[in-house]
Amino acid sequence: MNPYPQKKVITFNKHTDDFSFNVNYAELDHIPSVELQYIGALNLTEVVLSGVGDALSKHTGDNVEHKGIKAHFNLDDSGILNLVNVEFVAEKTVTEDPDESTMAKIGSTISKLFGSEAETLEKPDEKPEENPQEDSQNKTDKPNETSTEKQNTTEPETKPKPKIVVLKETIKSDEQILNLKPLSPDQLSQSKAKIAELNAIDRKRTERETALNNLEAFVVDAQMKVDMEEYAVCGTEEQITEIKKICSETSEWLYDDGYEAATEVFEEKLASLRDKTHPIFYKHWEHSERPDAIAAIRNMLNNSKEFLKMSKNFTKELNSEKDVFTEVEIGVLEKKITETEGWLNTSIKEQKALKKNEEIKLTVESIREKMTNLDREVKYLLNKLKIWRPKKPVKIETENKTEEVVSEPKESKENGETQEIPVTETEEITVEETEAKEEEEILQLGEGKDEHSEL
Repeated sequence: MNPYPQKKVITFNKHTDDFSFNVNYAELDHIPSVELQYIGALNLTEVVLSGVGDALSKHTGDNVEHKGIKAHFNLDDSGILNLVNVEFVAEKTVTEDPDESTMAKIGSTISKLFGSEAETLEKPDEKPEENPQEDSQNKTDKPNETSTEKQNTTEPETKPKPKIVVLKETIKSDEQILNLKPLSPDQLSQSKAKIAELNAIDRKRTERETALNNLEAFVVDAQMKVDMEEYAVCGTEEQITEIKKICSETSEWLYDDGYEAATEVFEEKLASLRDKTHPIFYKHWEHSERPDAIAAIRNMLNNSKEFLKMSKNFTKELNSEKDVFTEVEIGVLEKKITETEGWLNTSIKEQKALKKNEEIKLTVESIREKMTNLDREVKYLLNKLKIWRPKKPVKIETENKTEEVVSEPKESKENGETQEIPVTETEEITVEETEAKEEEEILQLGEGKDEHSEL
């Protein structure tokens, strides 16, 4: 619901030529006379209309009724009244042409006539059996049909209803604002500069209030924390005493001389107070977060050990069919688990031997780094297990048997190093090749025997 009407229409019925009208404030009796002077001029705008006589002369006649000239106003969200448009409105009564209606009726009857003839032509020529009783009935029905036709011809025809058409024509209007004149270019630039200056003042005020609130909140928070035992044990007596002294001095300064200080002063005092309290607050955070970090890395170590135990079953020595991992890869993971576990146990012992206000040996960041390194090794083997596929068997054909041998990587030694050469193509030995080799061997043996007999 709108608190006030946003649209207003003023209708002028008696004007037949160009005229002008004013828009004023009305019904101001409830406002005291002292406050009326602050409103200013009560006359808001003056509107001059032209072309009224021409619009009236265009729309004249017995069937035309003038509804007057209507001025449409709109009240925007800022409460400013604006003239939308001015238009001349008339209503014209229009009736249907009887000639057109009769021609339409004739056209419809002709279409029905041709439609009935086409239907009769489509029907097959079938002569029904003649019954004397039906003929007598048809003869008796003919007088009734003629009587109904006469009644239909005597009925009066219905007259068409008149239609009302609304005619509108725009009237040229010239609006002059009287209470508030538009600004000149110089005044507009001055107003923009003033608004920018006010925005800068508001921004500086907001920054100063924010800095003051941050300093007050930090002083109160620091005073409460250093009085707590869990924070006090994280610092030395000298540090706690110094922080309490700075907080009390800052609090007194804020409520006495510092309330009107500049923004930079608040920010400097807040930065110096944070530097003093940071070591204690950081140590307290480390001691409170360390148990969760240790529990997380121990859980990762247990999972890594289980994965290592399972991975050893997928090596060539234990499972020749599923040799997913090599001994080097298993050894790297096992070494990483051992190193991480040993480092964790040693660091925990060293940290327990220290006081809470001393330098921290086992930090949360170092635990996260060790977890990242261990997780990288486990993920490497896990991804290799996912993409592993069994090796294809190699078919070897002999005289009467076909053997399937799993292709294994061949080894070649160069310079004392062993290199693995994978078999990429299957080797097939046919029966003809084996027979040819046997015949060659027999011939060689026979030649050797002849030479020996001659000797």
